[in-house]
Amino acid sequence: MKRLLLLFLVCSTLAQAQESYFEYDGEIGLFNTAFNSKTVLNSSGFWNDAFKTKLINKMEDAAHLHFIGTDNFRYHHKNGWSLGYAHKTFLFSTLSTDLAKLGLFGNAPYAGEQLNFAPSFTEAYRYSEMELGYQWNEHLCITASALVGHQFASFQRTQGGFFTEENASYIDYNLQLEAHFSDSTLANVFDANGYGAALGLHYSKTTDGNTLQLSATDIGFIRWDEGCTNLYLDTNYHFEGLEVTDLLDFNAELLQDELDNLEGSINKPTQESYTWKIPVRLAGHYYQALSRNYFSGISIGAEHRLGIYPAPLVYANLHHKRKKSNWSFGYHYGGMERAGIQFSYGIQCKNTHFRLYTKQANLLLPEEIYGLHIGFAVKKVFLSKN
Repeated sequence: MKRLLLLFLVCSTLAQAQESYFEYDGEIGLFNTAFNSKTVLNSSGFWNDAFKTKLINKMEDAAHLHFIGTDNFRYHHKNGWSLGYAHKTFLFSTLSTDLAKLGLFGNAPYAGEQLNFAPSFTEAYRYSEMELGYQWNEHLCITASALVGHQFASFQRTQGGFFTEENASYIDYNLQLEAHFSDSTLANVFDANGYGAALGLHYSKTTDGNTLQLSATDIGFIRWDEGCTNLYLDTNYHFEGLEVTDLLDFNAELLQDELDNLEGSINKPTQESYTWKIPVRLAGHYYQALSRNYFSGISIGAEHRLGIYPAPLVYANLHHKRKKSNWSFGYHYGGMERAGIQFSYGIQCKNTHFRLYTKQANLLLPEEIYGLHIGFAVKKVFLSKN
């Protein structure tokens, strides 16, 4: 991977005399849909039942957690081809409200009630990408990427139920789980645990200052090596407690026998390669130019990750452009993020552009902060000698 990055930097340096440009775009963010900053700051110390109940009441049918950390370097040549390198880290997780109830209160308050833990999942992955792009025609660009997978974990719970009999005479639970995870004991964060490839399609059309953009990216896979752990569970368990006739005779064998019965119903994990499909990202964006003095344009858009987002993320922005600066202010809803305000500010010099942006611009409203996010982009245009 270090050799690929060096090759990318060399190619970018050789082409600096052209009317081309080099850009960097990096962002880091942590989002959730359950707990705001005020709740988190007040959560230190002992959690009494009133505080736990407040946490549960803030959750909807499910709580979503989303982490993103990306570094993207890309060189665009004036003839239409591009070369890019990216390092990406993502985590997507959905937790059912019933599972949170069981974790906070235990099973006693829910005797006689069926708790449902599914569907819920966690997808976490980190990989490096070397991308080659080509402008097929005026509107269509195609990208092809070679991928090196570093770390990966996937837990898909398709069925999960927990029931405690009203008099606590028995407990029933059922679980269907599929889990895959790569070796996490890496000597180097850029060590390879798998290899893959991906494609991207980008469409853009501009008419009278109005722009339509459509894209489908991350259409690909990573083949994780034979060190990948694979686990498949499909089990039903009925527990009637441990019969102890004399407390003085209680010993570890009674508990061990029950653990052996439980272990016997669970399939043993296997170590073998696993082919994982990257969650495809679909995106659309439309910018409408305005003739008003203050607002230069308005934009709307949507983004969806197949199999990950419970609903597409949609947004709308107002734009203002000055001679050497521009900003946008908008609102987003959906995806795995709490609805909130987003903001972007850019400065344009002669041949260098800077942009700072965030999807969490609620800093003055503690009860509306459900995450932290910051992004930075810089673009260097290489002007021709003429």
